[in-house]
Amino acid sequence: MKIREARLNQKLSQEELAIKMQLRNIEFSQKVISRIEQQERFVADYELLAFSEVLNLDLYEMFSITKKPDSKEQGIWNEPRTKRGGNR
Repeated sequence: MKIREARLNQKLSQEELAIKMQLRNIEFSQKVISRIEQQERFVADYELLAFSEVLNLDLYEMFSITKKPDSKEQGIWNEPRTKRGGNR
């Protein structure tokens, strides 16, 4: 993820980023930001969304994905859902 890079490009300290996340109701401290940047902490999907909004990053950019999936392409993005529970 490019959270640290984006934070530094915007000249934000870890504490300032934590405050911006808190304004979005995500209770982060400077220490949590540090652990995320060091890849020592799991980041939930709603936290990723908040990071992308606060840091003005596209979610694909955060993961260095250069091509967004095309809805016509096969792959994990559009595989049909299977029913759970098997045959009954």
